[in-house]
Amino acid sequence: NDNNTFAVNNSSGLVYTVNPTVDREKIAAYNLEIQASDMGTPKLFATTSIRIIIRDVNDNQPTFTGPRSVAVPE
Repeated sequence: NDNNTFAVNNSSGLVYTVNPTVDREKIAAYNLEIQASDMGTPKLFATTSIRIIIRDVNDNQPTFTGPRSVAVPE
């Protein structure tokens, strides 16, 4: 999570996007290591890894190669 794309809600544990510009063409998947700890003494903690796979969305504008003409009968 070097570019701060994701964050974790402290109460629910929900992982959500912070950076709305996630682009599958640039990065197709993210591997995150998440660590939770308590406030006790000594501190107890647990670590887990999750993989987030970005699904592709057609975000490219349509293009035309050149002008076209079409005849339609009345």
